[in-house]
Amino acid sequence: MIASPFTQAGPGLFENGYSPIPIMPNSKLPGTYADDSWKAAKGWNDCCTTRPSQLQINYWSRWPNAGVGVACGLGLICIDIDFEPAMDALLAMLPQSNVQKKGRKGISLFYRGNTDAIRSRNFRTLDRVGLVDLLAEGKQTVLPPSIHPHTGEPY
Repeated sequence: MIASPFTQAGPGLFENGYSPIPIMPNSKLPGTYADDSWKAAKGWNDCCTTRPSQLQINYWSRWPNAGVGVACGLGLICIDIDFEPAMDALLAMLPQSNVQKKGRKGISLFYRGNTDAIRSRNFRTLDRVGLVDLLAEGKQTVLPPSIHPHTGEPY
């Protein structure tokens, strides 16, 4: 049996002080697994203010095909740039990020910061085209080696 993305990355994220969460297979949504089926998780955003326990990490690591996400908050911030025509200009303005991920389009940059003062926000054009999402407390993002639901490939 191949280890799930959560099993591969979740325990290491937890050991490094982050709040990993299980993601439903073929989805970007936090999930829960019971009775041989997946469903959307309720209360996952508690992990944005309180880290899961080692017991939870061990339990989630047994769930089949679980993707891995990370809850933002507790000092973790993600800037998700989806509008590729503005990518170079935005990257020139933002501080260097040592941790990044590439999705189907765009890039996500991870930073440490004061999540008591920094709030999540979506930036859109006047005609509602997504430019940048600032993910802080109350948000999550899917991480490698999870499988992207649209491409079928790992992030």
